[in-house]
Amino acid sequence: MIQKSNNSYRFNYKKLLKREIEWLDSHYCKHSKPYTEHPSCYWREAPDTSPIKEKIGFLDIECSNLDAPFGFIISWCIKEQGGGLTGAHVTESNIEKEKNSKLSTKVKTDEDILYHFVKEAKRYDKLVGYYSKNRRFDIPFLRHRCIKLGLKFPLYGEVFHVDMYDWVRNFIKMGFRGNSLWSVCTEFGIPSKGTKCPRYYWVKANQGNLAAIQAIYEHNKDDVICLEPLYGLLEPYSRRMRTSV
Repeated sequence: MIQKSNNSYRFNYKKLLKREIEWLDSHYCKHSKPYTEHPSCYWREAPDTSPIKEKIGFLDIECSNLDAPFGFIISWCIKEQGGGLTGAHVTESNIEKEKNSKLSTKVKTDEDILYHFVKEAKRYDKLVGYYSKNRRFDIPFLRHRCIKLGLKFPLYGEVFHVDMYDWVRNFIKMGFRGNSLWSVCTEFGIPSKGTKCPRYYWVKANQGNLAAIQAIYEHNKDDVICLEPLYGLLEPYSRRMRTSV
């Protein structure tokens, strides 16, 4: 909806409907300028009458390794706020194809699912994750793999991001080693981690075991489903900050 470029905000008109653009052009900020001319004012003032609502998605991934140069993405999921869930996982054929590839070629096991991830991610104004921002896990891993495979990961300001791990650390007091997503959800009565996956499932998934891949994917879904109510619980205590993926 809104993008940041060179320290100023602008609207991403590709994500707006015609009636939303017309509303922006016919409503004015405190400087007596239409919001189309002062998009920064729109964000700061957050007018209640606006028909424009942020499209928020809850994101999580599962990977074959904790470091991108040594692994690939097994699955990804995005759940739309108040809506359905979209995602994908690698297949036996993806892994078999990699087994038969030349040693000198790039690892392309997750290329197909990342192609679909990029298209889906750009539909959102904001993606919400857990321990996911830059210098942590999900976003850097996804960006690394997309760059490696020549896929167009969202650029700076194209999609915004919230890492709820920061909210948990700042807004509540879970205690030493109590900040895991499961611990926080359990504390507040939010069902989570319904699909149990022993660690060796990831070893089997790396070898192309479809049952292991599917179990990990279900585990992946559980994480994005429980993120939404946790977001609703803690969002009222947050600042309106615009951090890019």
